[in-house]
Amino acid sequence: MSIQLHISVIRIWLGKRSPEVTVLVPPGLPFDLEATMEGGYMVTDFADLNLSTADVELDRGVLQILVSDPMDVPMKRLSVRGTTGTVFLNRLGNASPERLDVRHKLGAARVDLRGQWRSDVDIDFQVAFGNGELALPDNVRIDGLGPPLKFPSEHEFPLPTLRIATHANVGNIRVTY
Repeated sequence: MSIQLHISVIRIWLGKRSPEVTVLVPPGLPFDLEATMEGGYMVTDFADLNLSTADVELDRGVLQILVSDPMDVPMKRLSVRGTTGTVFLNRLGNASPERLDVRHKLGAARVDLRGQWRSDVDIDFQVAFGNGELALPDNVRIDGLGPPLKFPSEHEFPLPTLRIATHANVGNIRVTY
């Protein structure tokens, strides 16, 4: 099943609420999500959803995606494209996608990779004009950011590997542990 959302805010009048969209999905129903937001403020928690893939586009505004608890089944792909505004992606390890693509053109982008990673992932994080922040989790192996600043503690089982590629045209991407 595929769900497509298109959210458009033409004007925001002072003192009035922005349009609000609520989508109810039956628990346990697997689906793919395509969401496009042309303006405004979007906040969503993917934790209780059975998402296989999610493709989210922000034209302008603020986008906040949270995965507060581990998802029942890891995602195949999460793709976020931002044009102008601010992007906050929080606790994405709880979604444990196999592929994560974040590309933001103008503004700030924060990608928090903390959470419970269950599988390896390929991550591509790009910022064109603005600053990015990449918050790294514990108990994973990191590949692609140069020499590690810290080493994971010894485990009896293999740790998930996060293969990370970053690029900033004008601005920088700050990596935090």
